[in-house]
Amino acid sequence: MLARYKCDAHDFPEGKMVKFTSESAAQGNRNYISVNDLYARNFTDANGEFQLELCIGTVRTLFDSEFRIPTSFLGHHIGHRGLHHHGGIATSTLTNIKTPAGTVTKVETSYFSFAGFDWNIALYPHGIKEAHGSNETRLAIYLNRCTGFDHQCRVKYNITLGDTEHTIKSGIMEDVSDSEGKSYGWHPRGKYTDLIRKGVIKIHAELILANTLSELVSNVTFQSVPATIGGSANVNHGVSASAVVSQCYDRDKQGWTVKCDCHAESIRIHMVYKDVQNVPRNHLR
Repeated sequence: MLARYKCDAHDFPEGKMVKFTSESAAQGNRNYISVNDLYARNFTDANGEFQLELCIGTVRTLFDSEFRIPTSFLGHHIGHRGLHHHGGIATSTLTNIKTPAGTVTKVETSYFSFAGFDWNIALYPHGIKEAHGSNETRLAIYLNRCTGFDHQCRVKYNITLGDTEHTIKSGIMEDVSDSEGKSYGWHPRGKYTDLIRKGVIKIHAELILANTLSELVSNVTFQSVPATIGGSANVNHGVSASAVVSQCYDRDKQGWTVKCDCHAESIRIHMVYKDVQNVPRNHLR
């Protein structure tokens, strides 16, 4: 993950193109500012407390790995095996899957974290015929969510396969990860054999967005209303729609209410955040 951090207070530093990795999970200045300076510059209140404002912008979450393809795979003779990494590249696993349409071969990367979920990327060199609705054996790439199956998730990402001049780029993909963590995937027209270099297919993924989705059924009741003409009730009746308030919770267990307003020409949705009293206003009190 690449990020920039900035702190605006006299000699507070600004970091540009700071790289966070598993080996370097923390970034900053060890000689930030002494506690005595905080008091001397009146950065604290009467209780000795102070506020720190941190601005992080242009965050990029990147994942690099390799799909290691054994020589025997090119002859379509493969068993189930684990393929271990070399030189710090993540592990990939090669698997044969039995399906009604035949045997499907899949290569997966190791897990990585983004937006509070664990993910991995799966490559199907010969594709999944059911995904295309035909007998075409196209390369297929899937971003799989491995944790947090309580909600669907809207994702946005960018994937590059291959190395140097032999690459296939997806561009920015917008997808939906369902309640089982499966997505629609990316099905480029290139051949996996064109991407193999020294037995591996390099993959570079940029994770841009992962927002959870919730499905809520909001009921609407219909009531018959007698129409009046000249002050007297008519035998013909109109229909009045009355919305029912629905209660739901987000993934942080915060309460919301949703109501459909059907009294206008178009449907309007009213959302009310019910746990607003739990939002901290100011810690200096």
